[in-house]
Amino acid sequence: MKTLEPGAVMAGRYRIDAVVGKGGMGVVYRAHDQDLDDVIALKTLGKVDDPKARERFKREVSLARKVTHPNVCRVFDLGESEEGLFLTMELVEGVSLRAKRDELLPEDQILRIVETVAHGLAAAHDVGVVHRDLKPANVMLADDGRILLTDFGIARGIQDGDRTHVQGRMIGTPYYMAPEQVLDETVGPPADVYSLGVMFYELVTGGVNPFGTGDQMASALRRIHMDPPPPTEYAPDLRPDVVELIMRMIARDPSARPNAMTVAARAGYLLQGPTDTAERPVRRALPPNHQSLAVLSFRYRGDESAAFLGEGISEELIDVLSKTRGLKVLTHAVTQGLEAPDVVALGADGVVTGTVQCHAGRVRVKVRMADPQGRQIWSSAFESPLRDFFDLQERLASRIAEALRLELEVHGVSDRVPAEAVKAYLQAREMMRRQRFQADEAADLLDHAVMLAPQCPNFLSTHALAHGRSAAFSGQMDAPEARRLMAKKSLERALSLAPDMPDTQLALALSLEGQGDALGEIRALHRALELAPTCAAAHARLGELMLFAGRRSHARAAFELALEHDPYEGTSERRLARMAAYDGDPAGAMQHIERALEITGRDDATLMMEWARVVLCIGERDRLDAISAAWADDPAHELGRVVTRVMLGTLPVAWLADVYDAMQPWFQTQWFHSHAALVLAEAAFSQGAHELGIGFVAKVEDILFDLDWLQRCPIVPPAVRQDPRMVAITRLVQQRVEGLWIRTPADRLSQVG
Repeated sequence: MKTLEPGAVMAGRYRIDAVVGKGGMGVVYRAHDQDLDDVIALKTLGKVDDPKARERFKREVSLARKVTHPNVCRVFDLGESEEGLFLTMELVEGVSLRAKRDELLPEDQILRIVETVAHGLAAAHDVGVVHRDLKPANVMLADDGRILLTDFGIARGIQDGDRTHVQGRMIGTPYYMAPEQVLDETVGPPADVYSLGVMFYELVTGGVNPFGTGDQMASALRRIHMDPPPPTEYAPDLRPDVVELIMRMIARDPSARPNAMTVAARAGYLLQGPTDTAERPVRRALPPNHQSLAVLSFRYRGDESAAFLGEGISEELIDVLSKTRGLKVLTHAVTQGLEAPDVVALGADGVVTGTVQCHAGRVRVKVRMADPQGRQIWSSAFESPLRDFFDLQERLASRIAEALRLELEVHGVSDRVPAEAVKAYLQAREMMRRQRFQADEAADLLDHAVMLAPQCPNFLSTHALAHGRSAAFSGQMDAPEARRLMAKKSLERALSLAPDMPDTQLALALSLEGQGDALGEIRALHRALELAPTCAAAHARLGELMLFAGRRSHARAAFELALEHDPYEGTSERRLARMAAYDGDPAGAMQHIERALEITGRDDATLMMEWARVVLCIGERDRLDAISAAWADDPAHELGRVVTRVMLGTLPVAWLADVYDAMQPWFQTQWFHSHAALVLAEAAFSQGAHELGIGFVAKVEDILFDLDWLQRCPIVPPAVRQDPRMVAITRLVQQRVEGLWIRTPADRLSQVG
């Protein structure tokens, strides 16, 4: 492959400035993108005549572009010119780690390099990408202080079946290959960890490779049959915990190696200096911070006839909080007559005080929480109509308890994780509170939080839930397989390191929902409620399952309970809108759907579609014009706009089949497949296309759980409901949901109904 001269222009766009480096797969140039007036790196790959090889390069670029992380060099695009294929990517000014290989760097710098590269690998592995050629030349030490992982030139998907040997030649660099790669066996994330371990070994020994750097093939074969000598043979003063991590990373058995996230966590903790508990982050998450809380009697202001509300609400609050796992609540018997400073002496980590006011038929409660030093760490106000006193006490206590639970989760770890991570976590949680799906931005924020604090159980559990939601449905409608894999990996990590966090159980329930395992989902939801009885999301999802099964009174009670715990629980409002529409209550349906829109906004494609469905149910088709105009520009909204316009009659009903085909990549998630099929069936029925509508329902008859829709949806014409095919489907679904609830203990229903 000839070297291009400065001034040469590739593809009529990229002006070559200088050669940056050369490798086995091509030459890397500093180039100027004349269209965007930007400086980039351009890597030539030469002529590729084999169609399969060209396709492989395209796949590699597609894989590399999935990896977005601060410690991974960005890949822009794959292009072609007279000289052949080329890649464009971020230009990193600096030197590769290869230039430092023979230097004996300070320990803290070595640990920082290992930690940073491991974070980049973890990001790649989370989206299904294995580097497969990790070596010092592919780690850049940028002049601006960044450390970046580069060149996914031979990356493969984790589930790709491509071999690691091609025409008798090994793909990769033998000095850094894992044993399974040498043997041409399945290569997964552990191979990258092995390569990083070899680099780690070289860094702490001043350039000694554990298997030698003479004959490449001999070095590769040694790692199959021999255990490496410990690095202390060349660097006797190494800390034992550093040696242990290195030896685990270069274990011959892939299953014995830690994953990349664990390596990053371990290196980060070693960087802070040796401690007695330094190993704990590798094996499990930070331990839960069990807290002790004192709730003092709330002060009452107002009409003396309701003076008991102050003590009544605080006592009810104690009862609810005492059911929350990991929280010890001091009773009024202990705190009676004491002021906050005296209560702290009893060992309380926090003190909750409050005031209750009654005015104009409403009750307002102001609640504060202070730390042992008396500093206020949280406050919030709650209002409710003044109705039945006992009902009022329970309702307000539940809302206060849920708000306190969420605040305590953050307060319990805020002194153990970076403030930046806490900020990202709180932003993500608020987004997820209002939107069940459309969680892409929240997932990005939680990626950042977990990168900064990879052992925080709160972050790990909510990370799993966010990625579960992003995998279930994304407004961008892109990379469904990568999203599912990311969700799977995150859930596995949360179940391992944070199994007793409510969000972990919610994430597990969501995963089981996607697999069609409703019984397993119910068990996970009940486990979430055992851990946090005020978890509004768990109550809401149980309500949905009971609604689909035709248990409408239980479902309504669950939705109302969810809204008592959290007035911003949008799923409950959306489902109550459907119930009202099915019951012939148009005013109630619109009241609930408008409240859901207030909570969630119009960015949520699933809510927008529910709005259109409710309007159809209540016979107010003229509202569809406004809904059609309200859809946004992202891919999911574009599909929703098409369905809405079919409902309006302004697009042919045949377009629904195209929408179904466009959503096919997401149908591995069973709930979404059945949801989409019923939406399209409603659109078809609304235009009299009965055969098409029945066809959509028939596509999901083996996974459908929504008996309530089959029996009550007003959009389904009576003649369709009586069609023998629909009768058979209804009978099948009825048997499915009845079997589900028969196998669920009755006392569990009473907990939510």
